[in-house]
Amino acid sequence: MSYARSRLWLGISGVGMMVMLSLACLLMRLPPVFLPTNVKWGFSDPLALMAVLCSLVTLMLPLDFMGGYVLPK
Repeated sequence: MSYARSRLWLGISGVGMMVMLSLACLLMRLPPVFLPTNVKWGFSDPLALMAVLCSLVTLMLPLDFMGGYVLPK
């Protein structure tokens, strides 16, 4: 498989994974469980946003590693 086609499939896989995980979270009604639902801004809001950001980085790191380091070699 060519480099361009490999990058294309890696991108499709990354987007597909994020869409399917988002759909699963919405179907299981997880956002109200993990994210604060208060109207006022509180101390837990930045912590929840950092938890979501860290989860996103953890999920995307293997794909970034493959696309930036493994595939070019």
